[in-house]
Amino acid sequence: MTPLRIALVQQPAGKDRAQNVARGMAALDRAAAKGAQRPHQ
Repeated sequence: MTPLRIALVQQPAGKDRAQNVARGMAALDRAAAKGAQRPHQ
């Protein structure tokens, strides 16, 4: 069995939804670069 590495992203949300999503995706990309596994889309 392969261990699963996950990341929890916590950040403030502003009124601009697109900016919130972009910031969250960037955080997800940084976590993936450090070994966390991205969810399947």
